Amino acid sequence: MVVYRLKLEKSSDGAVQLRLGLGWRIFFVVSTAVLVAMIAHDGAARGLVPILTAISLFAAIYNESWRFDSSLDQVTSRVGVFFFFRTRTFRLSTLDRIRVRERALKDPDTDLRRSGRPRIGGGRGYVQLLLEFPEERPVVQTESIRNREHVHELARRLAEVLQVPLETG
Repeated sequence: MVVYRLKLEKSSDGAVQLRLGLGWRIFFVVSTAVLVAMIAHDGAARGLVPILTAISLFAAIYNESWRFDSSLDQVTSRVGVFFFFRTRTFRLSTLDRIRVRERALKDPDTDLRRSGRPRIGGGRGYVQLLLEFPEERPVVQTESIRNREHVHELARRLAEVLQVPLETG
């Protein structure tokens, strides 16, 4: 199972970055190559294969990063593909804290739809890593509650490097 995870790295200019790991890209490049080979072998694209190929290709070229640069007093978020990026910038000096928030979804036995069937994903939850600025609280990463240790560790390391408080709960 591939888990969407950001990795904490220090860049050569002293900034700290959170970005997708190399494993993410390798998995989706290989998946795309296998799907393209399947299409070439069949001589035509049929069924779900073209859709899965497009999704896999998009995931392979998708980029997400957070850059924390104390020399420029900036936190920069970039999300997108190729040159189509959404970029947001915050002042690093206004970062109040890093927060990890956990949310459990309701129990499937008690959380029924009108049809009487349990909701999909009931009894599970998620964990989020957030940056708390005075004007905004951007979500850096959201994962299944099963991967809470990774998010807590990432938040702890980031708070330590940036020397800001960490809040959990």
